Amino acid sequence: KIIEMGFAEMIRQAYPDWQSMPLQQLDDLRCAFFGGAQHLFGSIMTILDPGDEPTDADLARMDQIDRELREFYEYMKLKYDAPKGHS
Repeated sequence: KIIEMGFAEMIRQAYPDWQSMPLQQLDDLRCAFFGGAQHLFGSIMTILDPGDEPTDADLARMDQIDRELREFYEYMKLKYDAPKGHS
């Protein structure tokens, strides 16, 4: 289960003491994570051109998704890896 494993790893990384987290909060986070995964997957399946071979437009769209996710990753890295006292 690729998405479930991704969720579990995100929880371990983002919430070191996740085991003491209220179950409702954990469930809310899981719903948000899976909702995002479903949105991304549905978007990919909708935007791809018909056929078995990727088109130039398909590759451009995938590059846009990759760029957006990399930007978010870099933002989060800066936000949470910043030295204490900085944001």
